[in-house]
Amino acid sequence: MKKIMILALAVLGSSCTISIPDIQLTGEKTALQKQVLGEYEELESDDWVIASARLGTEGQSMTFSGQKQTVLEAIKNQKFRQDEVVELKRDKVIGENNEGFLEIVNSQKLDTPEEQARVEQLVKDENADRKIIYERALAVMDIPVEWSRSKIDSMFAAEKRNQTESGTLVQNAQGEWIEKIESKE
Repeated sequence: MKKIMILALAVLGSSCTISIPDIQLTGEKTALQKQVLGEYEELESDDWVIASARLGTEGQSMTFSGQKQTVLEAIKNQKFRQDEVVELKRDKVIGENNEGFLEIVNSQKLDTPEEQARVEQLVKDENADRKIIYERALAVMDIPVEWSRSKIDSMFAAEKRNQTESGTLVQNAQGEWIEKIESKE
């Protein structure tokens, strides 16, 4: 047994060395940081592109109108909460109603009053941002006079239903909540 220990120590001592790796600190982000922050930075760069394209005479920058700035903020807010909205849709807690807005469908799936309040606030915030974007789109679109507001509303709602994933809940024209099935286009 002693011979085996001595032999093991000799092998380990002669062929293995422990060295401290060189560590260099850089300003580089880790892959995880790049993944998490990538979307937000992409949104910021989109704003810079928009802002840089809107220059006045002699290089003076133009500012966005209050309404345009509000729309840009609404879009950022939607992108920020998009993952949570998708998850709640997949869990069938919320769905797309027939007016183009989110609605809580299965509140019994929420465990605590705090979770209920959080989802209610999320739905309220998302719907407020959708309304801001929708109203701005109406203001800048060239809509035929013969179209009614209800026709435009139903088109908006249909677009939101088309954008949602299969297997999530959508409200049909009769007000019934159904599971969206994959459309064959």
